[in-house]
Amino acid sequence: MIRRSAVLALLFAGAFSAVARGETELTVQLTQISEQKAVFASVESVDVTRARARIAGLVRDLVVDEGSLVKRGQRLALVVDAKLKLGLAALDARLASLAARRGLAETALKRARRLHRSGNVSQARLDEAVANLDALKADTAAQQAERAVLVQRAAPRVRCWRRPPAACCAWR
Repeated sequence: MIRRSAVLALLFAGAFSAVARGETELTVQLTQISEQKAVFASVESVDVTRARARIAGLVRDLVVDEGSLVKRGQRLALVVDAKLKLGLAALDARLASLAARRGLAETALKRARRLHRSGNVSQARLDEAVANLDALKADTAAQQAERAVLVQRAAPRVRCWRRPPAACCAWR
């Protein structure tokens, strides 16, 4: 409604200005006014799909060419992250340290049990040795779980994951 009013107002203003200039003949034409608005959208092709890696890194090996047909689950590229190897090396060093400390804690616990039986060590000292060994076992399990996560993240997995499992076209 406002648009029509604006158009009519412009039409009458133009007519009055033409009459003021002395022009006697006016021409009215039907014109289409294009109205443009900013919109946000995402346009995706039906025959192209996204490929994502689970880790950030550099593409070391690209197996497919642009425009190649690929199947779901097919390896497309190899993405590597040098920081993962450093993280694994650090975790391996921590696990070695924990293994050495665990051996020492097991020896200390055996000694504390033997001395407790002979009455030379208090129950509190024996409990402390048991707690130290239990803590080291828990730390070792946590470090092993963290290492397993890093190993899984380092596994090469860049695949086409379009659903349904029909063929898709890579990077068209």
